[in-house]
Amino acid sequence: MTRHLAVSRTQLVHDLFPRRNLNETERTRGVQRRLSRAVLRSPIPSGGKLRYHLVLLLLIAVSGCASQSQPVFKPQIAFLNHSFAVLDQQTADAIENSAFLHQFANFSVRTTQADGGEHWKGRYLLGRQTYIELFGPTDGGGNPGSTGVALSPDREGGLVTLASRLSALGVSGLESGQRTRQLGSQQLPWFAMVNPHDDPDALAVWGMEYLPGFMNDPRNEKRPARGQADVISRARALGDGYKQYFVRDVSAVEIAATERDVSTAQPIFVAAGFIVDRQGRRLIAHDGQATVILDIVAQQAASLRRVDFVLNRRAPEHIEQLGHSKFIVGPGLRATWVFDRPSDTP
Repeated sequence: MTRHLAVSRTQLVHDLFPRRNLNETERTRGVQRRLSRAVLRSPIPSGGKLRYHLVLLLLIAVSGCASQSQPVFKPQIAFLNHSFAVLDQQTADAIENSAFLHQFANFSVRTTQADGGEHWKGRYLLGRQTYIELFGPTDGGGNPGSTGVALSPDREGGLVTLASRLSALGVSGLESGQRTRQLGSQQLPWFAMVNPHDDPDALAVWGMEYLPGFMNDPRNEKRPARGQADVISRARALGDGYKQYFVRDVSAVEIAATERDVSTAQPIFVAAGFIVDRQGRRLIAHDGQATVILDIVAQQAASLRRVDFVLNRRAPEHIEQLGHSKFIVGPGLRATWVFDRPSDTP
């Protein structure tokens, strides 16, 4: 969660990974190929499977004419870590007190203390590598309608590369710093972060990297690292608690945001190595496992719209009403959490 980040400017080491020298046609074809694979693996709404896939693949096929192709950075160095949203009080209370969520997912409610006394109360649904963080309007997460997306590397050094790539894309005025977290009586360095300098209208997108000292502190009760590539990984940060429940991971997040916020977020996804496709008033960013969809709306309509999940095993089909949201289980190995949206009329 980043809306409380107290950051200081630091000098970032510029260590740019070279971009592939692809012409526009090759980049567009690469986007289409990888988005096609993502679509074929994506959760399918009710209705015919074949028809759904054919329609989406057709949209991707014609996107070469309508979309804005993006530079492609290799290798991918950051992935979806989590997304947060500030909800209305009725929905936040329904989620907090839901017996269904406690049984269906690795779900908990906790208060975090950070940065010398700052605190917030969140409702957390944890998967294998990704999680969702939800706040009520008085929990310290921001104003209702505020949302966020955090990207993080699974290996040390990824954040420096992310900042270097952002600089190469012409993004200036980056802010960087460290977050601390209360463990016992101590405030320990928790993660490093980098984000654009400008305050967002409603959507914040930033890069973060867990610090080895925090991950290895025995008070955190993290499992031992499975080699050097696992020391700061998202999977190690979240642990194996998800295995006991149905929800395995977040597969997609859809957020309504202002055009300014989407334009600010776009280079962060590109620099991280996501496949990014901008089509009219929608941006789609895919990291190989999870997809972030940003729909451009007027500021008063900014909100979390949907979260898709992949499941560990099949569950009985079910719809759970949670305030102004519905958690829809199935069919198959998927679930979708749909949130009522405010009017998107400018």
